Amino acid sequence: MPSRSRKKVLVSIPTAQYAERLKLEGVLRFAHEKRGDRWDVVIDVGGRIGPDISGLIAYVTSDAHRRKMLAAGLPTVLIEDLLEPNSPSRRRNVVTLLCDHEAEGRTAARYFLGRHYRNFAFIGTDAGWSRRREDGFVRTLKDAGFACPVIGFDDLRSLPK
Repeated sequence: MPSRSRKKVLVSIPTAQYAERLKLEGVLRFAHEKRGDRWDVVIDVGGRIGPDISGLIAYVTSDAHRRKMLAAGLPTVLIEDLLEPNSPSRRRNVVTLLCDHEAEGRTAARYFLGRHYRNFAFIGTDAGWSRRREDGFVRTLKDAGFACPVIGFDDLRSLPK
């Protein structure tokens, strides 16, 4: 069986936060385990998409970043936190993965409920993704019969242990 040519895939995922590093680890694990195709993974440190790049995997950090990735015209996987679930990029050879923040909130609440916690609070931000996580978390706890105040960091000391 003839060997397939190696594909050079540019991965553009920031690594400043733990959740972002987990996304990068998942992409690298997938590339390592990939059977059939062989990938050379290039981590994006300078933002340059060279002529030898076969495809892109990018965690979208801004509208400008999304436009830059799409402008390359390559097969692309976008990992989106910024978009509303009904407005992903709809182009040929582009797959958009949207984070389901409400489901993340529900999952977190179920985790604590499953460990028999009885006191809850949610600390978030004004960002849309945080509000959606808050909705899932608070609603799941309410449905289970528990109150969950939404507080700021300054209010932490007033909470019961």
